[in-house]
This record gives sequence, C-alpha cells and structure tokens, in this order.
Amino acid sequence: MPRRRVDHRSFERASSAYRRADWNRSPATHGARYPLRQPTHRRVIRRLVRSIPIVVILLFAWRIGATFLQSREQRMWYACEKVYEERQADRVDTIEEFRALYPESAHAADAAYYYAVLAHDAKGCAAVDEAWQVTLTRGTPERKLEAVMSLGECANKAGDAALAVDYYGQALELNLATQGTVEAVYRAGALSEQQGDVTNAIAYYRAVWELPEATRKQRIDVARGLTRIQLGALSANPPRHVVRRDETLWSIANKAGVAMRDLLRANLDLANPNVVEVGVTLNIPIRDISLVVSVAGRMIYLLHEGAVVCPFPVVLGADDTPTPEGNLSVVSKEFARARLISIADSVVGGPAGLGAGWFGLSRVGYGIHGGSTEEELLEGSTHGAIRLVDSAIESLGDFVTPGTPVTIVAEAPEIEWKALPVDLR
Repeated sequence: MPRRRVDHRSFERASSAYRRADWNRSPATHGARYPLRQPTHRRVIRRLVRSIPIVVILLFAWRIGATFLQSREQRMWYACEKVYEERQADRVDTIEEFRALYPESAHAADAAYYYAVLAHDAKGCAAVDEAWQVTLTRGTPERKLEAVMSLGECANKAGDAALAVDYYGQALELNLATQGTVEAVYRAGALSEQQGDVTNAIAYYRAVWELPEATRKQRIDVARGLTRIQLGALSANPPRHVVRRDETLWSIANKAGVAMRDLLRANLDLANPNVVEVGVTLNIPIRDISLVVSVAGRMIYLLHEGAVVCPFPVVLGADDTPTPEGNLSVVSKEFARARLISIADSVVGGPAGLGAGWFGLSRVGYGIHGGSTEEELLEGSTHGAIRLVDSAIESLGDFVTPGTPVTIVAEAPEIEWKALPVDLR
C-alpha cells in the first residue's frame, strides 16, 4: 500500500490558523475556533485606496492613447474650438485652414460661423461673405439671424440697399422672438423708405409694430416712419371740388361740412380767396377723421374712415392724475401763440406750456397739446392731458377740426391699417 504524502506547508498554515483562533478567542466570539476577520467596510475602503493609483494610471494611459489614435481632423477641430471660445482673432487662420482641408466635415457649418464671427472685424466683409452665406443656409436660427444682420450691414456699406433690405427682411422668416428680429425688420423698413419703396417700407414698419418684443423706442421710430409715409399720402389725395356758377368759398365750405379757415388752408394757392373763378378745382379738407388714444400703449391713432392711418407717441397722465377714459370730442383748436398762452392757465394741473398747438376736449380742462420732449415720450407723465411733440401736433392740425371724435381706451385697440395710394418717388 503506497504511503500517503503529507503537505507540510498546508499543515503549517492550518496549525497557524488554529493557533491564532485560540489566541483571539473571547466571549464575543462564543468560542468560535476560526480566525477573526476585519469588518467588511474597512476591507472595502482599504481595497479602494489601494486601487486609486491603478485607476489614475489607466486614465492617463487612456488619454494618451486617445490623443494618438484620434484623427488629424479631430485634433484640428479641437484647436478651432479653443480659438473661438477664447476669441483669439489673431489665430483665425487656424479655422480658415480647417475649412480648406475639410470642406465636407460634420463641423463645416460651425467652422464657417466661427470664422465669420472672428474675421468679420479683422478682415472685412468681403473675406467673410462666403462664411456668412454658409451660416445663413446651414446654421441654427439664432446664427442665421446674426448672418442676416451682418450680411445686411455689409450690403448697405457696399451701397446695395436693395440687397440689404432683402437680407434684413429674412429675419421675419426665422420666427425668433428677439430684439435682433425687431431691429433687422426695422432696418429693412427704414432702408426701403430711403429708397422710395414705400410699399415695402409700410409692410416692414407694420410688421415691427405687431412684434411684441418691440421696445418703446422702436415703436416711436416706427410710428414716425408710418407718419412720414401715410400722412403724406393722405394729404396728397384730398377730396376735390370743381367750382360751379354762383358758388362761393363760403357755400362750398357749408356743403362740405368744413370750417372756412380749413378750406382756405387746404387751398393756399388761391390768388384771391374772395373771388373764385368757375372751373377752378379746390381741395376739400379730409373728413371722417377720428382719434383713438390708447392709455396702455401710450399712443394716439389717427383714423380715416375707421381705419388707422398712423400712430403718434404721446405722454399721458400719471397714476394719481390719470387721463380720463371715454368718448370725447374736440371742441376747440388753437395754434396762435397768444391764445395758447391764455389757454395754459385753464389747463388741468396748472399753467403749463402747450407747445405749438392745442385741441380742447369736451371734458373741461383736458386737451391734446404739444410741448413734449423725446425723454418724456419714453418715461414722462402729465397731469391728465395728452401731450405730443410739436411736429406731431402740427401734423394733426391739418386733419383735426372741432367736432372730431376722440375715444380714450385703456388697452391697445385692434388695428385695421388704412390702405392709401402712396408713391414718394
């Protein structure tokens, strides 16, 4: 029978374990004959601490390997991103080189935008035109709006106003509720007006008016643009009357339902107002004029036949001295300097300068008058009267007469714009 082999090392380990167990025996172990071990959480913490250097080494190796394994395109793109994030305009050639080497890259649109932004001031419009065009085609809506503004500005500097209007007008198609959209569309309207294209100018101005993001200052600018165009068209197309036998200016004024002085003002070219020849064509002051004052919008709207011709920015009463609401009418009209000085003492709030003109309302002590400043149009208030700048009150004086209805409402009214035949060229 073969002799059994004894593993002395195993025996020694077992003997040692038993000896440790005997030595560690205590009432807490209930007489267990196995070695006591450390608590589990301590073992876990020790192993984690020991593994930290290994993890750090692996991460460092992974980073070095990823750097060597990534493509040249990716390395160049990382460099381009750093140039843009740090706004390093002096290193914009890095982005230009990337665009030249990888025109079909997935980052091509971003590279074009980065290059256009950084090189616009440094290299000029001609150098970045193509990059802005790419952004306008493939960029996000926000970047497209930047492209629209930059391309429009460059086209305007180059003297191509029509192209600039086309670029600015594209902001409406982006449907972005931002101040940039309002500014771009307003520029389109202003340039169209300068070029004599009043049809587009009116369309762009009205589009700005409908944008809720428009500021008070922008609405004032739009109102003045519409006033320049629309009032000119309204004045250029008055009703006309051909003088017949036995007619006088007085009888014509009575038939037309207008004041004699308004009829004379509309026909300043008459050689002798006392003698009117048969066959002469007279301009009849425009009727069916009314005013609507919006307290919330701080605007007064001139209406002809129920449709809005143009708005005028106004200064209205403060919270403690509000402008009265309701259906009123104009009962007096004064533009003579001496009369304005005497009327000022009876205005609500005490003596005040009435500017270039005054329309007294059917509510005693209240009226519409001039004398406002640009700062007051933005933030000012009155003691209840309706105040305009002098140029606006003078413009209204050509259309407003005693008896003109004035409606003062709290909210902004729904606007139906008046279509007028306009041509400033």
